[in-house]
Amino acid sequence: LFLSLLHQLQVSHVLCINAEYMGHLELVKQAEEEERKRLEDERLAETAAAEARLETEARLKREVAQLEQELLQQKRLNQEQTEQALREQVARQAEQALQQRAAVEQARREAEAREAARSMAAAAAAAEDRAKLATFLGQNNFAGLNEKRKTGALLTKTTYAIHTAVAAGDAEAVELLVRMKADLSLKDGNGKTAADLAANKNDAKVNAALATG
Repeated sequence: LFLSLLHQLQVSHVLCINAEYMGHLELVKQAEEEERKRLEDERLAETAAAEARLETEARLKREVAQLEQELLQQKRLNQEQTEQALREQVARQAEQALQQRAAVEQARREAEAREAARSMAAAAAAAEDRAKLATFLGQNNFAGLNEKRKTGALLTKTTYAIHTAVAAGDAEAVELLVRMKADLSLKDGNGKTAADLAANKNDAKVNAALATG
């Protein structure tokens, strides 16, 4: 009986030890499983973080590339606008230069036309004056504008075309002769200048005509 009790005690002790050991093994396994799960979670977290970083980097690269493309397009657009504005400015300046040259040329032609008209008018007036002078000299028997002519009953005195015009009170003829450069210092046979004769006649028109010289 004693041996049987001893044997039962030993068996019970072994069973207790075995149960404790099995419990310990279970705890170890549980701890190992938890550690494995923790490590797996960390690995998954690291993998997810790495993937997130890669995705973020890729997104940033795409955004940077898009921004660079937009900046390049904006720069190209600005350059095109600047070039277009420059071309338009050059075109405006060229047009203004053409207009200015055209205006200058038009003014030159108009000035030349006016000058030609003045020259033609002056030439016509000079021709008319020469014709009138020739007529006056011929009608009064003068060989030239400042040539003397004998006068008086015995042809002992002299006179000139300007004196004849003054004596006749012909202000138009006086003005013509003065314009044709008649010599107003010439004296007739009585020692009188044309101005002396005009003063004696007190003819305002004749005196005014003489004054034009």
